[in-house]
Amino acid sequence: MSTLPKIAIGVLVVFVVAFVFIWFLTTESERYLRPVKTGMTQGQVRSVVGSPLSIINRTNGTDAWYYSRWWMGDAVVYFDTNQLVSAKETD
Repeated sequence: MSTLPKIAIGVLVVFVVAFVFIWFLTTESERYLRPVKTGMTQGQVRSVVGSPLSIINRTNGTDAWYYSRWWMGDAVVYFDTNQLVSAKETD
């Protein structure tokens, strides 16, 4: 096999691996928070996805739990004033 086909195959493999890696990174936060459902309590959320990396007390009296890590997009769980999940955000 000559050099040009080897280089072409190598470049193709690099592109495929890069595509799979980028796809994994962009969908990781959604997969991570998939078990979290609207209406769950803070204890239930903690039991299915663990403790958050940080908790933000918002000005409206609600909490936002941040699960974002360097390798994935945003992963945030928002709670209402009754401490129940009102929404989740993934990017």
